[in-house]
Amino acid sequence: MLAKIALIWSVYGIFSAIGAYQVVQYLQNGVPGYLNITSDPFVNINGGFYYIEPKSKVTWYQAFESCRRMDAYLIAFETIEEWNQINQYLWNHNISDLYWTSGVDLAVEGKHGWFSIGEPIQLNIWGTGEPNNMDGVEHCDELGYDGNATNYKVLNDIQCDEQRLFICETHGPKTASVVVW
Repeated sequence: MLAKIALIWSVYGIFSAIGAYQVVQYLQNGVPGYLNITSDPFVNINGGFYYIEPKSKVTWYQAFESCRRMDAYLIAFETIEEWNQINQYLWNHNISDLYWTSGVDLAVEGKHGWFSIGEPIQLNIWGTGEPNNMDGVEHCDELGYDGNATNYKVLNDIQCDEQRLFICETHGPKTASVVVW
């Protein structure tokens, strides 16, 4: 967006009209490295921003609430690349536990979807025989079930009131700039 404005710097640091200047607004994804701004508590994994809870095990509902309080959502794996990147990050950092995802079948039993984005789970990332709704009470999906060296982490449906760590994701920061010339 271009706008014509007239500016002059006064003795008191106040702009007043005198000549024509052009203002260009610019918005970009991310934060330039020279600004030395961190994304804590979120970690940047290949351009996505994730919070991996290290200590507090909570129910699925508490995990959902915790993410929302950080202006984030429980993780939803939208692509196999994202799935692989998160699993590789966990593997590389020796992080091994069970984590809540936004996957549930609370809306329609037997139809697991990503609650945070309202899309069905279409990736083939389930553990063998999962989801199985064992005893008719498993409706929330955890990451980290039955992992091994060749299939590090897979999804499993489990009772929503079990205690797990959780992974949140959020939109990355944006940098807004104004150029006056």
